[in-house]
Amino acid sequence: MRISIVAFTETDERANAVRVMATDHRLRRCTVAVQDGGLEAAARHLAMSGSPDLLILESHMQGDHLMQALDALAAAVAPQTRVVVLGRSNDIALYRALLGMGVSEYLVGDIDPADLAGVATTVFSGEGSETVGRVIACYGTRGGVGASSVATNLAIALGRELDEDVLLVDLDLSFGTDALALNLNPRQTVQEALAAPDRLDDLLLDRFMVKVDDHLSLLGAPAVLGDGSSDPTPASLDALFTLLRRNAAYVVVDLPHQWSPWVREVLFDANELVLVTYPDLANLRDARNLMEHLAEPRGIQAPTRVVFNREGAARKGELTAKDFEESLGVRPSLSIPYDATAFVTAMNTGEPVVNAAPSCAAAKAINDLAWMVSGRSRSDVKAKSKAKAKGAVSSGFSLSGLFGGFSLTSRKA
Repeated sequence: MRISIVAFTETDERANAVRVMATDHRLRRCTVAVQDGGLEAAARHLAMSGSPDLLILESHMQGDHLMQALDALAAAVAPQTRVVVLGRSNDIALYRALLGMGVSEYLVGDIDPADLAGVATTVFSGEGSETVGRVIACYGTRGGVGASSVATNLAIALGRELDEDVLLVDLDLSFGTDALALNLNPRQTVQEALAAPDRLDDLLLDRFMVKVDDHLSLLGAPAVLGDGSSDPTPASLDALFTLLRRNAAYVVVDLPHQWSPWVREVLFDANELVLVTYPDLANLRDARNLMEHLAEPRGIQAPTRVVFNREGAARKGELTAKDFEESLGVRPSLSIPYDATAFVTAMNTGEPVVNAAPSCAAAKAINDLAWMVSGRSRSDVKAKSKAKAKGAVSSGFSLSGLFGGFSLTSRKA
């Protein structure tokens, strides 16, 4: 997400909350400025500099005085600007009146920077779309560790286990194998989608995607080598991922084993990163280097999960989870065991292992990984399934006012 945010604060406490918010992983690409003063300072600034994408306003005013001051300010705010108000009065009537004006959110009390960052991302993610998909990137510490196999099987497991739509995107533009593993031959590829970001829309994306099963669709890589002359641009990746996240609950990204700027951008921005490795010394060294480079830009809000793959393939030369923990400072999240019989069966049937041998230990481990990265619990999904069976639907309301129009779900101040 690339947006401009300007905050006008009256107290050091809330100014500091905005500054801490600016360090949140989700706002890594945003520009954030904090100005002293409340609504009057905002009016002077907007008259000279124009509107940012998000305007955060702190005000000690209450009731009708606050409404009148915002009414006067509205003329200087561009229609596309979203407004968040940090107030003093925990008054549900005022809250509803502000929403009626078009204010995106009204927050009172102690302001948690993480919550404030969440408000910013919610306001802009999907521009009102109900679906804001979770991006899960799979990346190998070294070539040949099986990151593509993990990505393909994980995408299938997510759809099946959580009963949600999943998109699998093969970004290995030179040597991608996800379509081959799924026994598919896409006519159009992710490279073509990235080459025309201005044309991307739901209809075009639907033409590029290949249906795999009831839950999973694939955006595959080219089957032949290109000239390798052009990498994806930040603009094309932004356009693609914005569209993908609107169209599925989960987006699984299979990344090539390279350390180019565009690959790093995807690694930094993913909600979840699955770092696939094999338990030997070379992979431990590379895993440590990657964790050191990824720690700061990803932050604590975006987990990086180290996952052993093919554990047990050569037991005498393998390190243990404890060895990795002592070096990395974190214990590997999960181990996918080497199961020659299951993977040979999968290869012979032309299917991923979770389909060909669903009861094997490797398939069960991948199912566990799906729950781990889903951000959901089994009890939550079970409750949702029961609600669906009863025909329950969530209710929302649409508002438009002085500060633009958007769609919200009702909640208390």
